[in-house]
Amino acid sequence: MVDFYCSKLRLAIEIDGSSHIKKSVYDEERDKFLIQIGIKTIRFTNNDVIKDINTVKNKIFSLVKGRSGIAERD
Repeated sequence: MVDFYCSKLRLAIEIDGSSHIKKSVYDEERDKFLIQIGIKTIRFTNNDVIKDINTVKNKIFSLVKGRSGIAERD
């Protein structure tokens, strides 16, 4: 399961806390699977979200803009 998912854009957003340190292999395998089925995953740390939300938002907006052509094809 991912933290946030937009099916129209085939975009998954993950906010990784300290628990993800122990799950890095699982996360990597899942990301590979998602790529195979056309889903892009973008990851941020809890610190990114708490301390630099503007950068997080800008990265998400940029990625959404770049993937909007995917939504138009469906």
